[in-house]
Amino acid sequence: MSDENPIVTWEVRLTGSLGTLRRWERLFTDPEIALVEHRHGDQEEQVFLSSARFEGLRANEISGVAADLVSKINNIIALFGGAEPISAGLGVPIFADGSRGKIVVVDVRVPIEIGPTSETISSEAEKEQVFWLLNLAEREEYVADALMCAPLELADPFWIRAL
Repeated sequence: MSDENPIVTWEVRLTGSLGTLRRWERLFTDPEIALVEHRHGDQEEQVFLSSARFEGLRANEISGVAADLVSKINNIIALFGGAEPISAGLGVPIFADGSRGKIVVVDVRVPIEIGPTSETISSEAEKEQVFWLLNLAEREEYVADALMCAPLELADPFWIRAL
């Protein structure tokens, strides 16, 4: 890397249940908040998360920021019908010219409670609610804390409607 072609953002490889990863891909389509895309690698399909939150980060910062975002998304998805845990793994630097650098291992495992696995999205309304909760959790720390403590049986929790 040179000063002429600095790292401007990152992608983080996601690992976990294929059904849950496909659900994430259908739900998270906004590059400002969270964009999940899959690509064919050398021998397997790979799924990557990108977000405006990753812009301008250094290699020693991407792990913590990615873990925080993945944790919030895992907790929100668990409220909407259950999911298996997704992990943030390999960080890929993206340079100013659009090229991708060598993979940087960040390997963060994010614990969540596991509910039934589903790759279905009930409606566009669910997608809107998921994005709304993620935006709110990004702005308000108490919402992020509540999401981590919310029991899975509260599929339509009153506290969400009260926000």
